[in-house]
Amino acid sequence: MYKKSDVTLYHYRGVNGWYPKGIGLNYLSDSLKVAFGTEGKTVVPEFFTRGHALAPRVSIIEIGKDFPDSNDIASGLIGDERQTLHLPFTYINKAWVHPAFRGDGLLAKMVEMAVLRSLSDGRRVMVRTTMEHARRVYEQLLTEKTRYGAVFDEHEKIGEFDVYGAGFHPLGQKTIRGRDIFLEGASVVASFPKTIVPKNPQKLSEGEMGNETLEELVA
Repeated sequence: MYKKSDVTLYHYRGVNGWYPKGIGLNYLSDSLKVAFGTEGKTVVPEFFTRGHALAPRVSIIEIGKDFPDSNDIASGLIGDERQTLHLPFTYINKAWVHPAFRGDGLLAKMVEMAVLRSLSDGRRVMVRTTMEHARRVYEQLLTEKTRYGAVFDEHEKIGEFDVYGAGFHPLGQKTIRGRDIFLEGASVVASFPKTIVPKNPQKLSEGEMGNETLEELVA
């Protein structure tokens, strides 16, 4: 458990690739929509439809609350199990901070905790973003140290996305093999469809949907 200002972060594990009972999925969804709504965007409904191609295979959840029994969610992170030919990894699918709690470092702390938990499970971590403020947070995490080394140890620009990775160079010792494995995963992450879309769009084709992560949020 992590305490930041008046917000406590709580950690949960996915159950059979979905959210555990009692997590308050409606409240989680509402908090996510409020956070992205400040930027004129929303999450597609299929994201919270179990078994849908656009829904995550939930592995890690971080939830920030200002009161333990409150239904109001200050921040959240959803980690998604993914797999390439050579790489099982956790994809940080969504991470957000409610507008009332921004500027307190919650975004960076949630990501750091998700990375540490995934690495302790033997899974590397990847995330992507297009927004400058999220990129600044990630750049800081390229140098912030943990017991595994820096939080993030890889970065590559692919198309519109900055893709970051963790666990590719244990103890900070860069290797060509680690870089190659990261680039393999990064190309897959950059190709994921979008699930954060403009509010009230005139028309969205299937190819325009996808998984934008942290792109409308501030630390």
